[in-house]
Amino acid sequence: MATWIDRRAVRLAGELAIVLALLALALATFGVARAKPDGDEAEWIGTAYYFDTLFVRRDISPDAWPDTYWTRTQPMVARYAIGAWLSARGYELGTFNPDHDHSKDWSANQRAGSAPTTAMLDEARRAMRGLAALTAVWLYLAVRLVAGPLGGSVASLLVIGSPYLNEHLIRAKGDTTLMFFWMAALAALVGGLRLRESHRRASLGLAALGGVLFGLAFGAKLTGALGILALAAWTVLAVLGSLRRCRAARAATFGAATFGAVALAAAALAFVASNPFLYPDPIGRTALLFRNRSEEMARQMREEPHRAVVTVQDRIFQTWDRSLFNEAWGPSHLGRPVEMVLAVLGFGWLAVRAGRRRLGAEALLVLSAVGAFGGIAWGLGYRLQHYFVPSAIVGDLLAGVGVGFACRLALAALRSRRPADDRRATAATVASGTPGARAALADG
Repeated sequence: MATWIDRRAVRLAGELAIVLALLALALATFGVARAKPDGDEAEWIGTAYYFDTLFVRRDISPDAWPDTYWTRTQPMVARYAIGAWLSARGYELGTFNPDHDHSKDWSANQRAGSAPTTAMLDEARRAMRGLAALTAVWLYLAVRLVAGPLGGSVASLLVIGSPYLNEHLIRAKGDTTLMFFWMAALAALVGGLRLRESHRRASLGLAALGGVLFGLAFGAKLTGALGILALAAWTVLAVLGSLRRCRAARAATFGAATFGAVALAAAALAFVASNPFLYPDPIGRTALLFRNRSEEMARQMREEPHRAVVTVQDRIFQTWDRSLFNEAWGPSHLGRPVEMVLAVLGFGWLAVRAGRRRLGAEALLVLSAVGAFGGIAWGLGYRLQHYFVPSAIVGDLLAGVGVGFACRLALAALRSRRPADDRRATAATVASGTPGARAALADG
């Protein structure tokens, strides 16, 4: 008993050491990353006053949340994150006009009062640097639960070492908050699925937590809907499985459907609760957000046709290239498509395991990957660099799984060879005719 407790304590200490080391490395790396100011940052920081409206003044009246461009263009959670940090650091929110003129440079907008001061921008980015580091930790946990500590560490290190993600995750926009909640949601849901048989109450608790986190990811940026769609598809598969299986197998599948339903309900509640603009008509106004975003992208395509992505083939290529090749860690530092090879390997392994086993974490991760890459490619009408942040991080998740799978194959090969090597060594010893050989033969 004491030995088991000691081993468990050592294992937990090792896990904690890995997490702390990754967190320290991520904080150090993202802490010194640099990126030129982006006009979108002025808009996100300039509308962070919605944090003050909801959490300080506690005003949820229609007058405080009118149907305007700023309530339509994206949800509010990322603005809350920026506003909360700036308020805690002593900044007054709403001090400049968020209508940034993208036809002028940053300095001209500052002089016109439509961009934050350099100090305010740096402070808002400091919050994003912290969330980026925590995103790498959540990613480690999500991958570690299916592919072991090495796989989780590789996934996290690929994010930390990516020049592309170093540039875009430190900017004070919606992408970092989106991925912070998305990866946290996956970690909670994968953990809950691992506990589904042994600790059902804890499993449902993690399902609810994962759902809330997914709802907040959706509330940070509309792209978060892709994660919720993957969860919904997983839940539908669970329901269909419970209908077609024999009675003896239905209980486990019904438990999966319950898990998914709890997570989806929690996601919907969290998303709506996070945005008072939706309160009068949650479904209609959510549809309005998507319709407005579609109209924005169509307008951008007309105004800047050189950025338009028209054909399906080009959308697929752009998503694949920008997520796994362009300024990823492997191509940038080694000149090799490391992420692409490992991601394909990881996706294949997850797909095979998802097909062979009952519905679980592997199937959820497969659907999440399909949702991230497929959803971004489908909706990519206008190309901006930061649009590929979700698929790049999910690609690193798959790459970490690929490393974990490769390690398991290597260990399995070593274990299968060891008995044969031992038998050959024993036979050689016996053939030598030494006293030790006769003793070995007698023991055999």
